[in-house]
Amino acid sequence: MDQHDAMLRQTWTKVMRAQLATPNHYSSVAVLILHWTEGLDTDLKCYSEVGIKPLKEVLKDGFGFDVRTVKLDNELKCPQVQLDKAIADFVYDHDGHHHSHLLIVYYTGHGFARFDRPHELIISGTARDEAARSDELFAPNANWSQAQRALTGAHADTLVILDCCCAGNVMNGTLHPVNNRSYELMAAVGRDKPATQPGPSSYTHALIKALEELCVAGHVFTTADLHERTSELRTHRGSSHLYSWLPGLQARRIRFPPPAHQQFPQKSKLTPSGGNLSIRIEFDREPFEEPEGFAELALALSMLPSSTGLGICGIEYMDYTSCLPSSSIVQETTEDGQTIDHSPGRSGGPGTPSIIEENPVLT
Repeated sequence: MDQHDAMLRQTWTKVMRAQLATPNHYSSVAVLILHWTEGLDTDLKCYSEVGIKPLKEVLKDGFGFDVRTVKLDNELKCPQVQLDKAIADFVYDHDGHHHSHLLIVYYTGHGFARFDRPHELIISGTARDEAARSDELFAPNANWSQAQRALTGAHADTLVILDCCCAGNVMNGTLHPVNNRSYELMAAVGRDKPATQPGPSSYTHALIKALEELCVAGHVFTTADLHERTSELRTHRGSSHLYSWLPGLQARRIRFPPPAHQQFPQKSKLTPSGGNLSIRIEFDREPFEEPEGFAELALALSMLPSSTGLGICGIEYMDYTSCLPSSSIVQETTEDGQTIDHSPGRSGGPGTPSIIEENPVLT
C-alpha cells in the first residue's frame, strides 16, 4: 500500500466510524498455531520458532491475541482427525461477525502435494520418504485442504498462514462470498515450491520480525503491509505470496489493529450483513491530494444509511488507483456471485447492466 492510499484509507475509516459508530477494531482476535510434536519433527524442529517464544509471544503478549497451540502426532489418534478437530473446534469457539471477529490459523512443518491431486496440500510430521516408511499405526500426515473446509464456512475475517513446502497448492480457484468477510492466505512459497528450513532465512523468522516491528510502530496495518515487510526481511525475496480466496471486488485486505487498542469488549452486537454493493468512481485528475477533500466525500456517503432506509450498516473503502478517464461506475454483487455493472453508456445502452468478469486477487 502506498502512502497516498494509506492516507485515504485512514481518512475514510475515521469519518465512517465516527458517523456510523462502527468499531475501531476487532472485538475478538483468535490465533491457532499448529505444528508437529518434537518426537516427529526431529529434522526441521519447527517448534523452536513457534512455541512459548517467539511467535506465540509476539501474538499473545505484543498484540494481546488469544493464542491456542495444538501439537499434532500419530500415536493414539489419526493426524487427520486431530487436524480436522483442531480447526473445527477453533472455528466453533471463536467465529463471529466479520466486523468484530478475526481468525488466524498458522501452520509450520513439512508439506507436499500428490501428483494425482495437485490442488491439495498434504502436511507431514516427517520428510515424505520417512513418512512412507513409518511403522506407526497412523501415517504422520494429514490433508490440509480437507481440514480447512471449516474455515470456508466461517463468518469471521480469516487469515491462514502456511510456512511449508507447496503452501500455494491450497489455492484452487475462488469461493462464493457468503458475506463481506475477508479470507486470505499468506504462503511462504508458491505452488510446488520448496520452503526454507527454520533459521535466520526462514519465512517464520521474517514474519516474527515484521510483526515485532509493526507492533512497536503501533499503527493500523493490513495483510498487504505485513506481507510486504516480511518479504523485505527475507533473503529469498519474491518467493512468498499473499492470496485472497474471494473474487475481484469482493477481496478486502484484513486490517490489524494497533496493540494499544486491544481492549476487547465482551461481545459485539453487530447484525450479520445481508448483502453488499461495490461502488467504483473514476476521475480524470488527481482529486484528493489532501485528505480534506476525501473526508468531504466520505462524510457525504456516510449520510446514506439514515437517508435511504435500506438498512446500510457499513460503507468500506477498498482501494484507490491512479487517475483514469472520467466515468462513474456502480457495481452490484448478485446472489449467485456475479457483478453487475449499472454504468451509463456501457454496452447494451445507457443504464443497461452488463456482467463483469471477476478474477482472484493475487499479490
